[in-house]
Amino acid sequence: MTKIKEVINEKLKEVLIENLHSLNNASSQNTINEMYEAMKSDTLHNQLDKFDKDKFREYCWNLAGYTGEEKTPLGYELKRRNRTFEQNVQKAITLYYAYLNKGDQFKIEFKNNKFMIPQTYIDGSKEANKNPDKKVVLPSSKIDEASQFVVSGTRKAITKKTPPATPEFIDTLTEAINNFAEALLSKNLVVNNTTLNYQELYTKFKNPNVVKKLEQHINFCQLLVSAYKSSEIAFNKSKGNGDPVDYMPDSRKLTSDTQEFKEFTPKFLLQAEAK
Repeated sequence: MTKIKEVINEKLKEVLIENLHSLNNASSQNTINEMYEAMKSDTLHNQLDKFDKDKFREYCWNLAGYTGEEKTPLGYELKRRNRTFEQNVQKAITLYYAYLNKGDQFKIEFKNNKFMIPQTYIDGSKEANKNPDKKVVLPSSKIDEASQFVVSGTRKAITKKTPPATPEFIDTLTEAINNFAEALLSKNLVVNNTTLNYQELYTKFKNPNVVKKLEQHINFCQLLVSAYKSSEIAFNKSKGNGDPVDYMPDSRKLTSDTQEFKEFTPKFLLQAEAK
């Protein structure tokens, strides 16, 4: 039995790979539009009755050689998740799905690096309905809403916003570390997410303020770790006699570049032992 060779959408593959590895225009509507236009020429996923958004997303990821976040069994990060790439792909697929449903009736244009749509796609007001052909800019945040209206004629239900949950400390710390790592990647200081670009690194570090700032951050991180270890020792030494908070030094005196910081841990332990 002869196996039918799968025809790869080379244009889509090229656009996806370029977006995955380029951070210059990573979140631009131009990138989303390039993906969308390339998807329209796809011959493998152009039948609405067989189209599956999740499977098509996996197909796009595979074309780009992207697997998402990868971790070791112990939780160490091997490959960082590229959320911007994922969001761009998802928004392009959303537009493509609307196109599969309505074809040329999906009145979307791309002008001056922006999506333009009939105002009624995202605005159900009387004013908008009086002039249904009026074109307005489609923000990226409204792509899902506009596509939903085109496909089903319904609008996203307005729900009362619930206050966002307060992130756990570990989540806040992790996000800060990831943002810092992404900033390094965007400055070409790391190659292939793993190897340091030593020549570029040396060039950036020639500015003495860079080293000074990093040293301050290192001292601050050491302060946090020392505070935790010392508070744990003090808590154990208290044996339930009194509030462990009593052992904590005045946080207003704790600065990363003072003698107080350098002597913080010994003083803290002496206070605990004296109790």
